[in-house]
Amino acid sequence: MEKLVSRNSNYIAVHKRHSHTPTQPKSITENTLDFSPVANSAANNDDDHGDYDNNYLIDKYKKTLKRQGIKRQKTVSNICGLLTLRQALAAQLEVNSNIKCAAENIVVFADMRTCLDFIVRLLSGDVSKAILENPGNRNVKSVLSFNSLPFKEITIDDDGLITERLSELDELSALAIVSATVQDPLGVSMSLQRKQYLLEWTRQTNSHVVDRGAIQGFLKDTESPSLWQLSGGKSVICIWEFASILKPWSQMCCAFFPEELAVLARQLKVVIGGEVALNEQFAMHEFIVDGELEKTQKHRELLCLEKRRMFNLACSKIFDGKIRMMNMNRSSKLVFDVSGEIDLSSVLECAQRVEIPASCLSMFDSSGVSSKMLIDLDKISLERIPEKIEALQCVMDVYRSRGCNV
Repeated sequence: MEKLVSRNSNYIAVHKRHSHTPTQPKSITENTLDFSPVANSAANNDDDHGDYDNNYLIDKYKKTLKRQGIKRQKTVSNICGLLTLRQALAAQLEVNSNIKCAAENIVVFADMRTCLDFIVRLLSGDVSKAILENPGNRNVKSVLSFNSLPFKEITIDDDGLITERLSELDELSALAIVSATVQDPLGVSMSLQRKQYLLEWTRQTNSHVVDRGAIQGFLKDTESPSLWQLSGGKSVICIWEFASILKPWSQMCCAFFPEELAVLARQLKVVIGGEVALNEQFAMHEFIVDGELEKTQKHRELLCLEKRRMFNLACSKIFDGKIRMMNMNRSSKLVFDVSGEIDLSSVLECAQRVEIPASCLSMFDSSGVSSKMLIDLDKISLERIPEKIEALQCVMDVYRSRGCNV
């Protein structure tokens, strides 16, 4: 992994040497990818992603966005999104995620919240309740509350949503909102058996499923087919936040609808409006076609893998195996199971003192409440991790000398 990161760093340095921008003296750290957030990123309602100032791919997108704004191209607008962009999205989804859908079935939205709100309105006459993951994304709950749609939560384990509990709800015409590929925030994938169970439940109860897809970009689900594939493109609506890596400069996402809902979706979009800025769509189309979006995602994945390795080794050593990485966790949010012998609140206090982005993740179930420790890897740069780990060890030693159970 160290070789891979080094290799990509060299590639970035070569790219910069051949760019047309004026050359200036740069330090070594300026030539490496840095995914550290800006100081005020926590104020953002959706703070899942940080700021990526030193990533040349992000810089290229910003320049493309500015250039497209200056051009002010004369193009016939489409309320569902530019046809060329939707065609590029359809092609990319098939190549990277083995998902086949027509450009006519895709609608482009400014952000995920707008997209989810649109879907809830589209199905408002067909559903009476929503089924959510526990723990889940807080933005999903806020959208449902805004639309006055009641919801029930089902616990997540290592295999994703515990779908067997759907039969206990005795619900008809419900809306299940899931993250089958990479669950947020636990980072687990739904097993093939549970995906099949969910689709069968959907058929029997005349319900709908919204799959939030992969919020990190175009990803392949190598463990099992997607819900869209298993359903044959029926009964499942997919939200694909393909540009999440580009936040905050772009929060665009798309939704692709099954054939029976695609026409209704296009009609509703005309009524509701809310077209995404044309220059942003042009820039995103160019970014996808040139392969830059995929490169950005791959670079970020390499960094996350290295960050996970460093934090996992450090926590195993510092806490003597009493804090272990959660099974099947593979997202940019590193989740740890914490032994009952450890005082989690003291551990979090130590981590926060040295500015490690750690927080407590509480999971509620019929059996009680369990707590896990979550470290958001997007909020700390790779270069700063060694010093943070060393500082954490020092703080932990002080706490232990005072008799704290850490």
